[in-house]
Amino acid sequence: ISQGQTNVDVVVLDEAGNSASCTIVLVPNDSIAPEITCPAPVTINIGTDCEDTLQDYTTLATVTDNCPGWIVEQSPAPGTVLLAGTHNITITAIDIFGNTDACVLQVDLLEFELPEITCPDPIQTCDPNVLFDDPVATDNCAVVQLNQTDLSGLTSGDTFPVGITTLSFEAIDASGNAASCSFDIEVLGVPENAIIITQNTAFCEEFELNIEAQPVTVAGAQWTVISGDGLVGDSSNPSTNFTNLSYGLNAVVWEMDFGVCGRQADTLAVMVYEQPAPAQVFGPLTLCNETEVNISAAGPTAGQGEWSSLSGNVGFFLVNSPNTLAQDFELGENVLIWEVTNGVCVPSSDTLFVLNVPPANITSQDTTICFEENDLDLVSSWTDTTHVGYLWYFIEGGGVIDESQSPITFVENLSAGQNTIVLVHTHPACQNSFDTLSVFVEVCEGYNPKIPTMFTPNNDGKNDLFVIEGLHALFPSAEVTIVNRWGSVVFQSIGYEEPWDGTKMNGGEEMPVGTYFYRIRLNDGASEEITGPISIVR
Repeated sequence: ISQGQTNVDVVVLDEAGNSASCTIVLVPNDSIAPEITCPAPVTINIGTDCEDTLQDYTTLATVTDNCPGWIVEQSPAPGTVLLAGTHNITITAIDIFGNTDACVLQVDLLEFELPEITCPDPIQTCDPNVLFDDPVATDNCAVVQLNQTDLSGLTSGDTFPVGITTLSFEAIDASGNAASCSFDIEVLGVPENAIIITQNTAFCEEFELNIEAQPVTVAGAQWTVISGDGLVGDSSNPSTNFTNLSYGLNAVVWEMDFGVCGRQADTLAVMVYEQPAPAQVFGPLTLCNETEVNISAAGPTAGQGEWSSLSGNVGFFLVNSPNTLAQDFELGENVLIWEVTNGVCVPSSDTLFVLNVPPANITSQDTTICFEENDLDLVSSWTDTTHVGYLWYFIEGGGVIDESQSPITFVENLSAGQNTIVLVHTHPACQNSFDTLSVFVEVCEGYNPKIPTMFTPNNDGKNDLFVIEGLHALFPSAEVTIVNRWGSVVFQSIGYEEPWDGTKMNGGEEMPVGTYFYRIRLNDGASEEITGPISIVR
């Protein structure tokens, strides 16, 4: 059976000669693929051209198959224009049954003009994080591949080591022609931060100290005095002495020079303060009915002074001035402090005592009391006896003051009617100040005076009068009549402003020693009388 379709006719005869027939169609089925072998790789020199026309290489391929008959095809097809470079040509064998086999033929179209490559200019930087542009590569045939050929493993944006790193690149065109270039990247010493370990400080009457900076690893460094008279022991040693300090600011710089990468510096400030002279105030002072006073202190030899108060809310016009105006003093003794300090040395202070002499002031209000009680507490609003003297007395009425020179005392036996009591504050530097208390004594529960039973009218200044307590003050219209033992009137008066002195009314002769009798009509609308004996004794 050959390739294609074969028809087979089948006839069947019986014994009688009868027949029947049919046709069988036979189609061969070949599943074995042909085998194809491509020719050896082909190299074509195209000079300076960048393209060439593809030839037909199907005739150079070798094909074998178990059945005769096949065709050979090529891709890309012959006549295709190819650019310079390496091309893979596929050659396929197809038998009559559609079985295929393929092989690949390498066709090299070589041109011989070298590409061109330009690297960036050399780079010198202080920043280890380096950015740069890729080299520029060109070729006459426009197809070029750029490769980095150094083994640094570093590229743009990476961190480069200190020193010089050489980067190399190669440009290869499609024909394998190559060109190369390289450039250097130099990273200068990385600037370190200059750090002084010693802290800024202040001293009182101290003129040297050890100073220390963080050692450097990349660049040299040195100490430089920029303020004051201080001396550095070893200017290149990060740990050294700083001596001969002067009063005020002493400043030294620890500085590193990195050339084109600049400088790094840190500064240490050392303040030296002078011990101020002891604080001194001028006083004490006394205020007499004043609200403000000039205060004085010695000016500070160093630092500054400040006034303060331990008493109330004393105000200062210039709180830091040694001579200033102070006001708003409390009554009594005020304690002011003048302190001198410079914030570092031991402060000193002195105390100024300012006495604000209080005006006399009686705590009690004017009042009325009952004749039957006839006593009263007397209290000064200011009771300090250290700086102020006190005196109580009557300018109207009368009574017995228990302690007339005490700020707190007691008065009794007040006169009936109006009594005016005076309090005096005394101080050697100030004028006396006064306050008064008005006490009116009245009868509240009936008049029952203490009437003496005898008196001694001998002009010795003691008990010379027949005094009836509060009579005239309480009952100015009272009628007083005194008779002897025979009933003769020896004294009579309306009102008892002037008590009986033991003499005969109108005649003025002295009455003899003996017993007399009095009758007192109060004339208060109640017809009340008081009677009793009174004896004259000489």
